[in-house]
Order: sequence, then C-alpha cells, then structure tokens
Amino acid sequence: MNRKLLILLILTLMSGLSFGSGPLSSAIPVEKVYSPRGYDTEDSAELVIEGVLPDSCHKNPKTDVSINGKNIEVNVSALNYGPEDKYCAEVILPFIKTINLGLLEKGQYNVIVNDDTPFQRNTRFRIQSPRRTPSDGDMYANVEYIERRADTRTIKLLGHNPSDCYILSDIEVVSNGKNTYSVFPIMEKQSDFCPMKMTPFTYDVTIPNTIRKPEVLIHVRTMTGDSINTIFRNR
Repeated sequence: MNRKLLILLILTLMSGLSFGSGPLSSAIPVEKVYSPRGYDTEDSAELVIEGVLPDSCHKNPKTDVSINGKNIEVNVSALNYGPEDKYCAEVILPFIKTINLGLLEKGQYNVIVNDDTPFQRNTRFRIQSPRRTPSDGDMYANVEYIERRADTRTIKLLGHNPSDCYILSDIEVVSNGKNTYSVFPIMEKQSDFCPMKMTPFTYDVTIPNTIRKPEVLIHVRTMTGDSINTIFRNR
C-alpha cells in the first residue's frame, strides 16, 4: 500500500476513536406546561411547553408524543454534545415549544411530560364539543406576530389577511384558569367576491387579570389553524 494512503488511513481511524460516536440524546428541564382552553373535536390541538437547555452543549430540543386513550405522554430531549466538548458554557438557554397533538376526541386528558425523570411535569387538557358553528366564510385572522404596549395590559395582533373582504367580527379571550389565555380573533366574510389582496391589520386586545401569576401564556389562534405564542409578564 502506498505510504501516504496508509498514513491517511491511520489518521482517519484515530480521528474516529477521538471523537466518539456522536452526541447523546438526554431529557432536559421542562419548567411549565401550558394547556390552552378552546380546542374542540374539529381542531388540531396544541400544548405549549417552556423549558431550558442547561448549557451550550445541549442543542436542538425536540418532543416525542404518544397518545393512549385519554393519556398523553410527551418526552422532551435535546442532543448533548458535552462528552465531545469540554468547553461547554454554563449558561441556561430558555425555549418555548409548541406541540401538535392532532385531532382528539371530546373529554379530559392526563398529560405527563418527561415521565419518571427529575423534570417530570403533569397537567390536564380538555377537548370540548365544537365551540361555535361559524357561518360560511368565518375564520380567524392571519396573525403573524404579537407586540405588547409598554406598561399596559394591551397586546397588538399584527399580520396580513388574504383579502379585504374579511373584517374583524369579535375577539374572544378564554382563560384556562391556571396559566394561559387563549385569544380568538374571529373574522367575518362581507362579500362572496374576495379578490386576493394582502391586507395588513393591527388589532388591540386587552388581557384580563384573572390569573394571579407572574407569567402567563398568550396563545393566539390563527387562520392557518396553528397558533402564535408569547409569555406575558404581569406587572
């Protein structure tokens, strides 16, 4: 064998031994689980979790969900590059993650997050009958992001609706009584003729003060069926 090829082969093997088999997946701290109210049997339901990456060597948090009857189990983990990197910065990196549960039957569900670990969290989640029977053309606004007005309990919903034939009909705010306000910006179709015309909007919403906690989740339902989520800090 050519001497240069032999040296290259030896170096490649040594490199593989030095760097190991790659990052490991491990459970990570979940501090809060938010179970928004207002999901029904016709919605793709969502949970929201708030957690932290314990250092800079933990990356790419992910969730695995299993549903068995009225029990929902969620495992939250991240890739841990610590065994390969001795220079992990000891900083806590917070994250918020939305978990899609799909269509669920009516009833109350028990939710267990990171079962049998030091980071286990439990909550309950309710799916109801259809909230309302919307007329043809009713939908939620196409919210793209949320802003808070300084020193107030008002938030702004901003985005673009696909046509100017839709107008805001109502904004419903529903509390889960624990840690979440669900916001429903309901649109009404004004005409059968709806030409495509991206129309910007800003809607103001006053957040109630019925949940006495330092932080609550604002969970805004959108036209696509997904949600926009932000943490609202009570003052």
